[in-house]
Amino acid sequence: MSKILACCALFVTAVLCGLAPACAEPVKLRIGWVVAGADAPFQLFGPKGVATHENVTYTIEGTHFNGTPTMITALATGEIDLAPLAYSSFPLAVQNGHMDDLKVISDVFQDGVPGYYSNEFMVLKDGPIKTLQDLKGTVIASNGAGSAVDIAMRSML
Repeated sequence: MSKILACCALFVTAVLCGLAPACAEPVKLRIGWVVAGADAPFQLFGPKGVATHENVTYTIEGTHFNGTPTMITALATGEIDLAPLAYSSFPLAVQNGHMDDLKVISDVFQDGVPGYYSNEFMVLKDGPIKTLQDLKGTVIASNGAGSAVDIAMRSML
């Protein structure tokens, strides 16, 4: 009888151990960003507790990029999991990078919305540049070919 009880106790213990929740490490979300305030506000500056499950079910690892086009390569090679692609980079990823399985999570940043702050371009008050025509013959640069800034600059010029 004691052997039967011992076997039953062992069986019950094995079943209960199998039902206990697994204590897995939190999933690491590797997120690319360009502009901290726009692309990763909570990741870099958010108060603790805003992301209630951070360090419980997931951790965040940010990677800085000069522009969103280089994030396409990082997504394709598995270096990052999430990327705030610009309007100019998203179609490049789908068409040229053949990433037809991309998912849009949210719209993080919009510019030129009436009643809200918009990007500004400034020049020195006493400098030689006053109009777009004054840029003729000067060298200008953008953060990366194919980025939203680059496309806007090319369109403007």
